[in-house]
Amino acid sequence: MRVETFRSGGKGSQNVNKVETGVRAVHVPTGLAVVSTQARSQHMNKRLDLDRLEHTRLERGGAVRTYVGTDFRRVE
Repeated sequence: MRVETFRSGGKGSQNVNKVETGVRAVHVPTGLAVVSTQARSQHMNKRLDLDRLEHTRLERGGAVRTYVGTDFRRVE
């Protein structure tokens, strides 16, 4: 995994202009990258990035309609 830092930019105080608080984490084998600029500290942004990269939960939405079979019959 490769971690890069950068200046967040945008609206803010002098802290935004001089401190590199933005963090980009790249999973090198897959090329998957996540970026975090939410928190004011680099440490917290790094933690948010790692949580996003290691996300293993599968969340499914509530199905409104369900279909089965090759002819896609609707199940009530």
